[in-house]
Amino acid sequence: MKISVTALTFASVVGFAAGFAPNAVPKTATSLSMANYPEVNGWTADPDKFCAGLPGSVAPFGEFDPLGLTSKFSVEEIKRYRESEVTHGRVAMLASLGYLVGESFHPFFGGVVTGPANSQLQQVEEIAPGFFIALTVAIGAAELYRAKTGWNPPPKVGSLLRRVVIPFDCFNIGML
Repeated sequence: MKISVTALTFASVVGFAAGFAPNAVPKTATSLSMANYPEVNGWTADPDKFCAGLPGSVAPFGEFDPLGLTSKFSVEEIKRYRESEVTHGRVAMLASLGYLVGESFHPFFGGVVTGPANSQLQQVEEIAPGFFIALTVAIGAAELYRAKTGWNPPPKVGSLLRRVVIPFDCFNIGML
C-alpha cells in the first residue's frame, strides 16, 4: 500500500493542528465531585469523567479506550499510567530526532562516526568501548533521580505518586 507524500503531509498537519484546537465541551465541576482532589496545573481530577478528566481527548479519536481499561482504574492509577505514557512518548521523540540528526551531523568522537544511523552504534563500540557503560550509568542515575523525586517508596500505603510528576522535565519548566 503506497501513501503519497501529499496525503501523509496533509494528515500530519491536520493531526498537529487538532492538538491545539479548543475543547468544545465546557468544563464544569461540582464541589462534591472535586472535594478530594487538588487543582494541579489547571486540572482537577474528576473520577466521573473519562480518564479522570485528564486532557488529551482530541478529534477524531475522542475518548479512545476501546477495551474500557481506564474505567476500572482509580484516579491515582490513571495518573500513574499517564506519567508513564508521557515519559515514554518524550523519550521516543528524542530518539527519533537523534536518529534523524545522526544521519547528517557527527559532532562526537572527532567526526569519525559516519554513514547511516543503523551502523553508527557498532562504530561507536569500536572507537570507545566504555561509552555504553557510561551511558547506561548516566541513564540509570537520571531514572533513579526521577523515581526518588516523584514517587513514594514501595512500602508506603496509598498513592505511589509523591506529587504531580512532569516527565522528562529537565529544565523544570512545568509544562505538561
